[in-house]
Amino acid sequence: MKNIVILAPGNSIHTKRWVDALSEFYEVHLFTLQPSTFQYDKVNVVETKKSILGFFKLIFFIWIYQLKSRPDRK
Repeated sequence: MKNIVILAPGNSIHTKRWVDALSEFYEVHLFTLQPSTFQYDKVNVVETKKSILGFFKLIFFIWIYQLKSRPDRK
C-alpha cells in the first residue's frame, strides 16, 4: 500500500474530509501543528504544539519518517 503524508491543521473539516477519503486507498500520515478536534480512523497522526519548538519538532518527525519509509525518488 502506498503512503501519503499530509501537512495540514488537524482541526479543519477540510483536512478531515481529505484524510478520510484518501485513507480508503492509501496509508495516510497526518502531521499537524494544531491539536485535532476530530477522531481520525486508520490514520497515523503526529501532533505538536503551535510554537517555534513545536515547528522544529514536527520537522524532525517528518525527517525521521522519511528516513524510515525510504520513498522512491524516481
